[in-house]
Amino acid sequence: MNHDATLPRLNAIRQQTLGWVGNPQGLSLRAARSLMDQLLAVPDFFDMECARSLLRDLQRCATGDGFSLRDTRRYFNNPRSDTLISLLSAPYAKPMGLEYLKFELLPVDPALRKYATNVMPIVVRESTEGLIPVHTVAIFPENHVGAVQEPGDKIYYLINKFASRHHKLTQRIVEHLTTDDSFQHIREAGYPAIERATVYWVWMHEYHHQRVGDLPIPAFLKLKSSRSLAGLEELRVDVASALALLDDKDVFQASTAFLFEFILAERLLRYGVDGVSFDAEGQAWPSYDALSSYMFFNLLKRRGALEIVDGKIHLNASLVPTLRAILRDILDIESRIKHEPVEQVKAALLDFVHEALEVPGPVQHYAHRHYDHMRVALTRLKVAVAMA
Repeated sequence: MNHDATLPRLNAIRQQTLGWVGNPQGLSLRAARSLMDQLLAVPDFFDMECARSLLRDLQRCATGDGFSLRDTRRYFNNPRSDTLISLLSAPYAKPMGLEYLKFELLPVDPALRKYATNVMPIVVRESTEGLIPVHTVAIFPENHVGAVQEPGDKIYYLINKFASRHHKLTQRIVEHLTTDDSFQHIREAGYPAIERATVYWVWMHEYHHQRVGDLPIPAFLKLKSSRSLAGLEELRVDVASALALLDDKDVFQASTAFLFEFILAERLLRYGVDGVSFDAEGQAWPSYDALSSYMFFNLLKRRGALEIVDGKIHLNASLVPTLRAILRDILDIESRIKHEPVEQVKAALLDFVHEALEVPGPVQHYAHRHYDHMRVALTRLKVAVAMA
């Protein structure tokens, strides 16, 4: 495929899909026919197997069989080349539509295979504009228009996005805003080591979403869809992932301490800094990831595993047992689903969140003093802090 000629054409077509591709009812017959005609006019488009899958889906819609990305999703679950294309939509991302990418699938440590999951760790080599924003870091099954996640559906993690953020921001936070005896194993980590660690992180992250606890995802995705409970879920799976890697030291050996600190640094340090947007009045709107950082900081500090020394985060010797206690508290609440109604368990989880954030009720605007301090300090150091 002539990428120099094709990518601009696909981006131009993509712009026309932004207004209607998020329609939960899918595409109209007229829209499907128009999109097919435009795609078939793109040079070499039909040569891509992923493109042929999308065209078959559009053909069915154009002939009145209803809209479904059935063949496209099947291809995503079993790709036979390094290109993908679909109609995507994500409420938390910049506008998406017709999106294309060329990727490289990264190797996975065989030791991770015991933690069965459906992650596809990839590096994006080129893409349409909807996949460029820094906070667009994954393609989930439910991002395909009109789709819901089903067991076994592949999740594509854009590893270079995560690794770049850690390299450019998390490493600077560790360097300037944590004490020298904290995060010792990941200090000054180079990009190749960061990229490798990211694969372990997202793999374990999804394993704990799907297979650990009494409220796994996607079965309980609706229960955990609010910003507060999504943040708590992210905290749960990353604490569990870090501890699992630490406990499996016989398998992961010398990498254990590095991977443990890497996951903790992302969940505790970075998201609370770059996961915040501000409205016209200057009020903070933290993402669910930022809320997870705020909860994490408060819980560790309250339980004595974290303290501020000369304005910097210091992790104490009680860190690991404190992590175990936090995880146990969350899992204990989730286990109540065995004998309590869903809404009652949801209320208990929200109580845990509100107590961790030290707020009386639902979270809207929320500012955390120490992360505000960190953003100011980084700005003074001329470290770019990308806002969500």
